[in-house]
Amino acid sequence: MRGFGVFFIVYTFAFFLHAKDLGNISIVSLSPLLSDLARQVGGDRVDVVDLMELGADPHQFQMTPGDLRKLKGAQLLLISGRGLEGFHSHLQTEWDQGAMVFVASEVIPSDSSDPHWWHSVALVEEVVQGLRDTLTRLNPEHATDFRENARNFMGKLEELDRWIRLEVVRVPIKRRILVMPHDAMEYFAKAYGFRLLAVEGISPSDQPSSRKVQEVIHTIRENQIPVIFSESRKNPRVMNEILDESGAKLGGTLYVDGLGVSEARDYVSMMRHNVTTIVEALQ
Repeated sequence: MRGFGVFFIVYTFAFFLHAKDLGNISIVSLSPLLSDLARQVGGDRVDVVDLMELGADPHQFQMTPGDLRKLKGAQLLLISGRGLEGFHSHLQTEWDQGAMVFVASEVIPSDSSDPHWWHSVALVEEVVQGLRDTLTRLNPEHATDFRENARNFMGKLEELDRWIRLEVVRVPIKRRILVMPHDAMEYFAKAYGFRLLAVEGISPSDQPSSRKVQEVIHTIRENQIPVIFSESRKNPRVMNEILDESGAKLGGTLYVDGLGVSEARDYVSMMRHNVTTIVEALQ
């Protein structure tokens, strides 16, 4: 019996140690892109629930009662910020006030109101570090794991940034003009030496006037811009009008509001798709 008692104590102690080790951080994310970053940093120490499907438009997304139920009991809520998810202000009554909220745009050094911060790899690196520190506060016992995961992913981001810069030099400086449906590539243009010409404002609700459309057409003709780009979630009506009247060709489709369902399912592949499409169209 004594031997059995010792065995039971040891087994029980080992069981609780193992159970404690399996305690993952419960995360609810309003952004598939942030979900990708959180999984990269958290590894198998996090459980991430996405409220928004891949390919959904964050500007137009509407919460459902089922989405609100998913918030219950989560330890961390991920938000991109700067008005990208305009609906998140309605979550205050549902969200556990004792839980933590990570707003990505609050950890990046920028004075811009553009919420599409991820088009600069350097800013994504800032967000990755912020996620690392947040996960460490929630589960300090696995700080080493979070640091190692973040370090490995940062290496991939640095490699991605170098690749982008090497690709961009293939495009003559005078042709580095991005004509886009809406103003979502400001960070990309600034980071990699492009000029941005957007038909609409930052939000899809900022519909262009006829005068604005004619100004864009005039600029395309005057600068002999060969191509314009479409977006994966935009109504093509206005862009088709510009294509017809300007003489420019369609340069391809870019993912600007987040991840896609095929060739842009994670951050690195999304950036590689966008850059490849831009360079092949403009070089």
